[in-house]
Amino acid sequence: MRKTLYDLLGVAPNATVDVLKSAYLEKLAWLRGPNTGLSADDALNRLKALEEAFSLLNDPVRKAHYDLKLREREKSPQRFEPHPGHGKWLWIGLAALLAFGVWRWYVKVETDAAIARQEAIAKGEARLLEEQRQRQDELAEQAQPRKERDAAREQEKQDRQWQREVDRLRSDTDRRREREQAEQERAQRTEERRLAREQERLRSEDERRRMEEEYQARKRQNQMREERSSSGVRRSIPPPPP
Repeated sequence: MRKTLYDLLGVAPNATVDVLKSAYLEKLAWLRGPNTGLSADDALNRLKALEEAFSLLNDPVRKAHYDLKLREREKSPQRFEPHPGHGKWLWIGLAALLAFGVWRWYVKVETDAAIARQEAIAKGEARLLEEQRQRQDELAEQAQPRKERDAAREQEKQDRQWQREVDRLRSDTDRRREREQAEQERAQRTEERRLAREQERLRSEDERRRMEEEYQARKRQNQMREERSSSGVRRSIPPPPP
Protein backbone atom coordinates (compact mmCIF):
# COMPACT_ATOMS: atom_id res chain seq x y z
CA MET A 1 0.00 0.00 0.00
CA ARG A 2 1.34 3.41 -0.94
CA LYS A 3 2.14 5.79 1.92
CA THR A 4 0.25 9.06 2.28
CA LEU A 5 1.42 12.40 3.62
CA TYR A 6 -0.22 11.51 6.93
CA ASP A 7 1.89 8.35 7.10
CA LEU A 8 4.97 10.43 6.30
CA LEU A 9 4.29 12.72 9.30
CA GLY A 10 2.97 9.88 11.46
CA VAL A 11 -0.41 11.46 12.23
CA ALA A 12 -4.05 10.59 11.64
CA PRO A 13 -6.10 12.19 8.84
CA ASN A 14 -8.25 14.05 11.39
CA ALA A 15 -5.27 15.48 13.29
CA THR A 16 -5.35 19.10 14.30
CA VAL A 17 -2.91 21.79 13.27
CA ASP A 18 -1.06 21.55 16.59
CA VAL A 19 -0.64 17.82 16.23
CA LEU A 20 0.63 18.28 12.68
CA LYS A 21 3.09 20.94 13.84
CA SER A 22 4.41 18.86 16.74
CA ALA A 23 4.82 15.79 14.49
CA TYR A 24 6.64 17.91 11.92
CA LEU A 25 9.00 19.31 14.56
CA GLU A 26 9.69 15.83 15.92
CA LYS A 27 10.55 14.56 12.46
CA LEU A 28 12.85 17.54 11.88
CA ALA A 29 14.57 16.94 15.23
CA TRP A 30 15.07 13.30 14.32
CA LEU A 31 16.52 14.14 10.91
CA ARG A 32 18.95 16.63 12.44
CA GLY A 33 20.11 14.11 15.03
CA PRO A 34 23.38 12.17 14.73
CA ASN A 35 21.87 8.64 14.64
CA THR A 36 19.52 8.82 11.68
CA GLY A 37 21.43 6.21 9.63
CA LEU A 38 20.73 8.12 6.40
CA SER A 39 23.13 9.54 3.86
CA ALA A 40 23.26 13.25 3.12
CA ASP A 41 21.19 12.90 -0.07
CA ASP A 42 18.57 10.70 1.60
CA ALA A 43 18.30 13.08 4.53
CA LEU A 44 17.87 16.05 2.17
CA ASN A 45 15.15 14.24 0.19
CA ARG A 46 13.36 13.27 3.41
CA LEU A 47 13.52 16.88 4.63
CA LYS A 48 12.04 18.17 1.38
CA ALA A 49 9.25 15.61 1.54
CA LEU A 50 8.44 16.61 5.15
CA GLU A 51 8.37 20.29 4.27
CA GLU A 52 6.05 19.65 1.31
CA ALA A 53 3.76 17.44 3.40
CA PHE A 54 3.54 19.94 6.28
CA SER A 55 2.96 22.91 3.94
CA LEU A 56 0.16 21.03 2.16
CA LEU A 57 -1.58 19.68 5.27
CA ASN A 58 -1.24 22.97 7.12
CA ASP A 59 -3.26 24.72 4.40
CA PRO A 60 -6.99 23.88 4.85
CA VAL A 61 -7.87 24.29 1.18
CA ARG A 62 -5.02 22.15 -0.09
CA LYS A 63 -5.65 19.62 2.69
CA ALA A 64 -9.31 19.30 1.70
CA HIS A 65 -8.31 18.81 -1.94
CA TYR A 66 -5.76 16.17 -0.89
CA ASP A 67 -8.32 14.35 1.30
CA LEU A 68 -10.72 14.31 -1.65
CA LYS A 69 -8.06 12.70 -3.82
CA LEU A 70 -7.38 10.16 -1.10
CA ARG A 71 -11.06 9.20 -1.00
CA GLU A 72 -11.12 8.94 -4.79
CA ARG A 73 -8.09 6.71 -4.64
CA GLU A 74 -9.82 4.44 -2.15
CA LYS A 75 -12.79 4.16 -4.48
CA SER A 76 -10.79 3.88 -7.72
CA PRO A 77 -7.01 3.55 -7.14
CA GLN A 78 -6.24 3.72 -10.86
CA ARG A 79 -7.47 7.34 -11.03
CA PHE A 80 -5.32 8.48 -8.12
CA GLU A 81 -2.67 10.99 -9.14
CA PRO A 82 0.68 11.06 -7.34
CA HIS A 83 1.89 13.94 -5.27
CA PRO A 84 2.72 16.99 -7.42
CA GLY A 85 6.23 17.16 -5.98
CA HIS A 86 7.08 13.73 -7.35
CA GLY A 87 6.22 14.80 -10.87
CA LYS A 88 8.37 17.88 -10.53
CA TRP A 89 11.44 15.83 -9.60
CA LEU A 90 10.66 13.39 -12.40
CA TRP A 91 10.65 16.20 -14.96
CA ILE A 92 13.85 17.58 -13.46
CA GLY A 93 15.52 14.16 -13.83
CA LEU A 94 14.35 13.79 -17.42
CA ALA A 95 15.57 17.28 -18.25
CA ALA A 96 18.94 16.48 -16.66
CA LEU A 97 19.24 13.26 -18.69
CA LEU A 98 18.32 15.13 -21.87
CA ALA A 99 20.87 17.85 -21.13
CA PHE A 100 23.53 15.23 -20.39
CA GLY A 101 22.80 13.46 -23.69
CA VAL A 102 22.97 16.72 -25.63
CA TRP A 103 26.26 17.58 -23.91
CA ARG A 104 27.72 14.16 -24.74
CA TRP A 105 26.65 14.53 -28.39
CA TYR A 106 28.13 18.04 -28.55
CA VAL A 107 31.42 16.87 -27.01
CA LYS A 108 31.62 13.96 -29.47
CA VAL A 109 30.91 16.22 -32.45
CA GLU A 110 33.50 18.75 -31.30
CA THR A 111 36.08 16.03 -30.66
CA ASP A 112 35.57 14.47 -34.09
CA ALA A 113 35.78 17.88 -35.72
CA ALA A 114 38.99 18.70 -33.84
CA ILE A 115 40.55 15.36 -34.86
CA ALA A 116 39.53 15.93 -38.49
CA ARG A 117 41.03 19.42 -38.41
CA GLN A 118 44.30 18.11 -36.95
CA GLU A 119 44.50 15.37 -39.60
CA ALA A 120 43.83 17.89 -42.38
CA ILE A 121 46.49 20.23 -40.99
CA ALA A 122 49.01 17.37 -40.75
CA LYS A 123 48.30 16.26 -44.32
CA GLY A 124 48.61 19.84 -45.57
CA GLU A 125 51.93 20.32 -43.78
CA ALA A 126 53.29 17.04 -45.17
CA ARG A 127 52.22 18.05 -48.69
CA LEU A 128 53.86 21.45 -48.33
CA LEU A 129 57.10 19.89 -47.08
CA GLU A 130 57.14 17.47 -50.00
CA GLU A 131 56.57 20.28 -52.48
CA GLN A 132 59.34 22.35 -50.90
CA ARG A 133 61.76 19.42 -51.08
CA GLN A 134 60.95 18.81 -54.73
CA ARG A 135 61.35 22.49 -55.51
CA GLN A 136 64.72 22.61 -53.74
CA ASP A 137 65.89 19.53 -55.66
CA GLU A 138 64.84 21.12 -58.95
CA LEU A 139 66.62 24.37 -58.09
CA ALA A 140 69.77 22.51 -57.02
CA GLU A 141 69.75 20.49 -60.24
CA GLN A 142 69.28 23.63 -62.34
CA ALA A 143 72.10 25.43 -60.51
CA GLN A 144 74.52 22.55 -60.97
CA PRO A 145 76.76 22.92 -64.05
CA ARG A 146 76.22 20.62 -67.00
CA LYS A 147 79.66 19.00 -66.79
CA GLU A 148 79.20 18.17 -63.14
CA ARG A 149 75.79 16.72 -63.87
CA ASP A 150 77.24 14.60 -66.68
CA ALA A 151 80.09 13.45 -64.43
CA ALA A 152 77.68 12.60 -61.66
CA ARG A 153 75.46 10.65 -64.04
CA GLU A 154 78.48 8.78 -65.45
CA GLN A 155 79.68 7.96 -61.96
CA GLU A 156 76.22 6.77 -61.03
CA LYS A 157 76.14 4.60 -64.17
CA GLN A 158 79.56 3.11 -63.34
CA ASP A 159 78.41 2.45 -59.78
CA ARG A 160 75.37 0.61 -61.05
CA GLN A 161 77.50 -1.46 -63.43
CA TRP A 162 79.98 -2.26 -60.68
CA GLN A 163 77.13 -3.29 -58.39
CA ARG A 164 75.68 -5.55 -61.09
CA GLU A 165 79.14 -7.12 -61.65
CA VAL A 166 79.56 -7.67 -57.91
CA ASP A 167 76.13 -9.27 -57.75
CA ARG A 168 76.97 -11.50 -60.72
CA LEU A 169 80.28 -12.59 -59.18
CA ARG A 170 78.59 -13.20 -55.89
CA SER A 171 75.91 -15.27 -57.58
CA ASP A 172 78.57 -17.23 -59.54
CA THR A 173 80.50 -17.87 -56.33
CA ASP A 174 77.34 -18.99 -54.60
CA ARG A 175 76.45 -21.32 -57.46
CA ARG A 176 80.00 -22.73 -57.51
CA ARG A 177 79.90 -23.27 -53.78
CA GLU A 178 76.52 -24.96 -54.02
CA ARG A 179 77.78 -27.18 -56.87
CA GLU A 180 80.89 -28.18 -54.88
CA GLN A 181 78.79 -28.89 -51.86
CA ALA A 182 76.42 -31.03 -53.94
CA GLU A 183 79.39 -32.97 -55.42
CA GLN A 184 80.82 -33.52 -51.95
CA GLU A 185 77.50 -34.81 -50.71
CA ARG A 186 77.19 -37.08 -53.77
CA ALA A 187 80.72 -38.43 -53.22
CA GLN A 188 80.00 -38.97 -49.56
CA ARG A 189 76.83 -40.91 -50.36
CA THR A 190 78.72 -42.99 -52.95
CA GLU A 191 81.44 -43.80 -50.40
CA GLU A 192 78.86 -44.75 -47.84
CA ARG A 193 77.15 -47.09 -50.31
CA ARG A 194 80.52 -48.64 -51.23
CA LEU A 195 81.39 -49.20 -47.59
CA ALA A 196 77.97 -50.71 -47.00
CA ARG A 197 78.46 -53.11 -49.97
CA GLU A 198 81.96 -54.02 -48.73
CA GLN A 199 80.65 -54.75 -45.26
CA GLU A 200 77.87 -56.83 -46.76
CA ARG A 201 80.40 -58.74 -48.88
CA LEU A 202 82.62 -59.37 -45.87
CA ARG A 203 79.65 -60.58 -43.89
CA SER A 204 78.68 -62.88 -46.78
CA GLU A 205 82.24 -64.30 -46.99
CA ASP A 206 82.32 -64.84 -43.22
CA GLU A 207 78.97 -66.57 -43.42
CA ARG A 208 80.13 -68.84 -46.30
CA ARG A 209 83.37 -69.64 -44.45
CA ARG A 210 81.44 -70.51 -41.32
CA MET A 211 79.02 -72.70 -43.24
CA GLU A 212 81.97 -74.45 -44.98
CA GLU A 213 83.61 -75.11 -41.63
CA GLU A 214 80.38 -76.49 -40.22
CA TYR A 215 79.97 -78.72 -43.27
CA GLN A 216 83.51 -80.06 -42.97
CA ALA A 217 83.00 -80.66 -39.26
CA ARG A 218 79.77 -82.59 -39.87
CA LYS A 219 81.48 -84.51 -42.67
CA ARG A 220 84.34 -85.54 -40.36
CA GLN A 221 81.85 -86.55 -37.69
CA ASN A 222 79.94 -88.71 -40.19
CA GLN A 223 83.18 -90.34 -41.39
CA MET A 224 84.24 -91.09 -37.83
CA ARG A 225 80.79 -92.52 -37.09
CA GLU A 226 80.93 -94.72 -40.21
CA GLU A 227 84.45 -95.92 -39.29
CA ARG A 228 83.31 -96.83 -35.77
CA SER A 229 80.26 -98.65 -37.07
CA SER A 230 82.30 -100.58 -39.70
CA SER A 231 84.93 -101.62 -37.13
CA GLY A 232 82.21 -102.88 -34.80
CA VAL A 233 80.67 -105.01 -37.57
CA ARG A 234 84.04 -106.61 -38.36
CA ARG A 235 84.57 -107.57 -34.70
CA SER A 236 81.16 -109.24 -34.50
CA ILE A 237 81.77 -111.58 -37.53
CA PRO A 238 83.65 -114.84 -36.44
CA PRO A 239 86.73 -115.81 -38.37
CA PRO A 240 86.33 -118.60 -40.98
CA PRO A 241 87.22 -122.17 -39.96
CA PRO A 242 90.68 -123.42 -40.88
